[in-house]
Amino acid sequence: MCVNRIGSIVYRQWEWLFVQYPYIINHGFIVMPNHVHGIIGIDKILLDFKGNSTSKEYLFSNGRDRSRPVPTDVINKIDVGLNIKPTKILSLSNIIGAFKTTSSKMIHQQNFPQFNWQRSFHDHIIKNEKEYDQIYKYVRMN
Repeated sequence: MCVNRIGSIVYRQWEWLFVQYPYIINHGFIVMPNHVHGIIGIDKILLDFKGNSTSKEYLFSNGRDRSRPVPTDVINKIDVGLNIKPTKILSLSNIIGAFKTTSSKMIHQQNFPQFNWQRSFHDHIIKNEKEYDQIYKYVRMN
């Protein structure tokens, strides 16, 4: 796929999200001429009790629900004397807001001052594997 400079920035900032917020998972993304499609998973288990990211590949490899241990004694393991602050899990709205803000700023710096995202975004909670497969296919085929 060939994208212009704006599209390249948008792709780069989408990938940045998954470095910046280690508890989110990229299930698919495509830049269209006047909008984007993306599938994001939010998984709090990707953070250990200190707020460090754990292996995404180990915990979530293909987008399907997996049985995995859920920590139940996280608070008890944090040493109050160390002043460790757990990573705050942002809402999807805040994550998309960060994506729009950072990509807009970079696009404006590339001499495209007229660029603007639409005010909101359409979100949808994927409820089952069949729905996931349909949405994933839709995003990939665009």
